[in-house]
Amino acid sequence: MPILPYLFKALASGLSLWDSKEKTKYEDKRLELENLYWSEFNKPEFEGNPNEIKDPTKYRNSAILGNVEFELCLLAEAFHSASSRK
Repeated sequence: MPILPYLFKALASGLSLWDSKEKTKYEDKRLELENLYWSEFNKPEFEGNPNEIKDPTKYRNSAILGNVEFELCLLAEAFHSASSRK
């Protein structure tokens, strides 16, 4: 079971409690990452020889999912830093 959907929900919950002008910037990035994650995750996995892939955009790309995970971690860290500053 993938953990990223739960991390998206946790970040959304934290952002909903944050009263700051910067909130929309973080929320927009979270939504962008979540949409990218689900659009990539819902693609079928390629079964067979990877050298035979004719159109790689039709199949799930783990590099894109890894990038989304990395960017989500950066976003969460930035949110934590910004929200704890007073």
